[in-house]
Amino acid sequence: MAYDRGRVVADSRAVLARHARTFDLAGWFLPAERLDDAAVVYAFCRLVDDSVDEAATIDEGRAALLARMARNRPSVTNPWLRASSR
Repeated sequence: MAYDRGRVVADSRAVLARHARTFDLAGWFLPAERLDDAAVVYAFCRLVDDSVDEAATIDEGRAALLARMARNRPSVTNPWLRASSR
């Protein structure tokens, strides 16, 4: 499946800007070429965490995560690993 790395990074940075207050400070310790990668990983972890936190059971959390991933293709959640690796 093809994806637009620029879109993945932009969407990931938007998640970072909305939710990661202290991560911006931590970013100062990363090499500039790794900031986009870190944003993509953060956005994916945030998606997983929110899906589980908002669910009443593990099964509901898993189902919610899969549904979110299906809705967001090919954005932040798919394919997050390929987007964050070089």
